[in-house]
Amino acid sequence: MDERVGDDAGAVLERPHRPWRDLTWPAAHGEWVERLTQSLEQRDDIRACLLGGSLINGRSDPYSDIDFTVVCRDDQRDSLLAGERLAHELGCLSAFGGDHLREPRLLICLFSPPLLHVDLKLVTADEAGERVEPRALLFCKDPRLATQMESEQIELPGPEPAWVMPRVWTWLHYGGTKALRGEVFECLDLLGFLRARVLGPMALVASGYSGLAVQGVRRFETRAAGYREALSRTVAQPNTAACLSALEAARGLYLELHGALGWPEIDHDTANAVSAFLDAARAE
Repeated sequence: MDERVGDDAGAVLERPHRPWRDLTWPAAHGEWVERLTQSLEQRDDIRACLLGGSLINGRSDPYSDIDFTVVCRDDQRDSLLAGERLAHELGCLSAFGGDHLREPRLLICLFSPPLLHVDLKLVTADEAGERVEPRALLFCKDPRLATQMESEQIELPGPEPAWVMPRVWTWLHYGGTKALRGEVFECLDLLGFLRARVLGPMALVASGYSGLAVQGVRRFETRAAGYREALSRTVAQPNTAACLSALEAARGLYLELHGALGWPEIDHDTANAVSAFLDAARAE
């Protein structure tokens, strides 16, 4: 196989650490994958490294992140995470932990030049088999560990009716009260939350996607193009009237998606009460 990667201008880079597929990457991403792989492979505290994300699934572009899973020696992992030590020793500009994503094993980094976002997920050998997307093995120093990393992919759950249905009407009412009080930025936050946690995932499932592809609104514009206009109406300007109109659009889209997904029958008493509240608020 010709182990090369090209950019749009036709530049070709040697890629000795790419035996799994012949993909075309942006040149800068290929350079950084090679550079970081070589640095990690030389370290005694690192046992293996895998690559995931759009570089593996064939959808990379100049704005793509680089996603590494780094298998550390068990007694070294916590030390490498502390103070974002590994990222800084690899020469990052900036790094912080992924606690806000409920993933304390993640280091979110910027490297330069050129400026690139790189995620380093630091795992132990026992955790190495956990995966929610395809990954490519860049190197492994222990054949037994390589076998362990060939585990079945975990399918992330999509939006669950049992979680959404008891909550969505209360959230819509909450947004309305904030808009009427003039706390429009609070309402805008609520609308963003609804798009990311309810409406976006529901529309993506209704468009035929599942698993990692229905977390939030990532690539919504192409994956759920049929719902793009409806979702765009839930984006409001910072004033009360616009917020109330966006909440009405969110209500309508939720009902459409609820029906499209064949979810259980809604609680009509609650739905009617909140709908009447929003209608009255818009009429004021």
